[in-house]
Amino acid sequence: MKKELDFIISVIQGKIGDVSTIDWYNVVGFTELNKVSGYFYNRFKELGGKMPDNVNKKYKQIMYIQKNRNKLMRKYIQILIDELNRYKIPYAFLKGGVMSNANFNFCEQAFKCQMPTENRRNNYAIERKKTFYKEGERISNDIDILIDPAHISLMTKVLKELGFVQGYFDYNRNSIVELDRQEIINRRMNRGETAPFLKKINNSVLPFIEIDINFSLSYFPIENDSLRTKMLEGCVDYIGSIPYGIRSLEVNDFFLYLIMHQYKESILYSMAERNKTTELYKYLDIYLFIERGFIDLYDIINLAFTYKVTKEVYFVLYTISQIFTGLKINDVLERIKPCERGYLHEVFDPVTGKKYAWEISIYDRVLVSDKIKYLREIIYD
Repeated sequence: MKKELDFIISVIQGKIGDVSTIDWYNVVGFTELNKVSGYFYNRFKELGGKMPDNVNKKYKQIMYIQKNRNKLMRKYIQILIDELNRYKIPYAFLKGGVMSNANFNFCEQAFKCQMPTENRRNNYAIERKKTFYKEGERISNDIDILIDPAHISLMTKVLKELGFVQGYFDYNRNSIVELDRQEIINRRMNRGETAPFLKKINNSVLPFIEIDINFSLSYFPIENDSLRTKMLEGCVDYIGSIPYGIRSLEVNDFFLYLIMHQYKESILYSMAERNKTTELYKYLDIYLFIERGFIDLYDIINLAFTYKVTKEVYFVLYTISQIFTGLKINDVLERIKPCERGYLHEVFDPVTGKKYAWEISIYDRVLVSDKIKYLREIIYD
């Protein structure tokens, strides 16, 4: 599969190359499992690429499903917006729910102060179509929201009133299995987020809606409090596919959150067990922010030093540089390079206290599907 992964990365970075020996079965399967099918397909077509008719048909079907899925997700995002505003809970939507629906260059604050009254309507109509990902390019498994820990109880009340329960979806039984109280508490204490809230909606494209409530930037429930507070206080409402905008973090904070979240998922043993440590779509999100110039990495470095998260920022940016090799960020990495970098290849289980080390490279971790077998426990003398 290495040839196919090289090909996929090359297309994402704007080059097609020779496709005559590409195994399209591998390409379709890999892009689907890594949730980059929509972006890969659009990019490949924009570059003038030609793929077999049956492959092209498959990608069109994927795009159709993803567009309809996103439309359905938007309905529930709007419901949440209305309820959160009604209860006056400070919040920020995160990740794919924002990137599929927001123009990061155009928020409500800018709209109000930049546009002359007579031009507002036309400019609004134009700008709201320029979302970070085009329709269908990016999907989300869930709706992620960041809140302050003080509002978890109220947030739980709001979601229960909307018919959500904490649990997981059993596809075999086509039903939600509720988690017991102890498991709900354990997840809250060890992941920096609540157990998922689910609601069955009986839709063939999307059988249930899942909401993840984040209240920490780490897997510890009370770590980085000042950074989380700063992020929530600086929220803006981005213009886009949501009629009156979607509230999220200011663009630098949004990017830093993506980094912090990816670091958390990369180092947790439970994520390795679920093959979620190196999902390509999450790295694509971060890569596109850099490649499109939405953020200045030196501003991010300053934030990292201010909030003492240089280790996390270095980890994720270094990983990005190993996957998207055409991205020139070596000078940035040098500025925040820690003396000890062994942690780049380690994962941690906060429940048992055990540490593990990867036996394969970062690129190969993206490549393989059964990641856990490439970990070994670190035994200290």
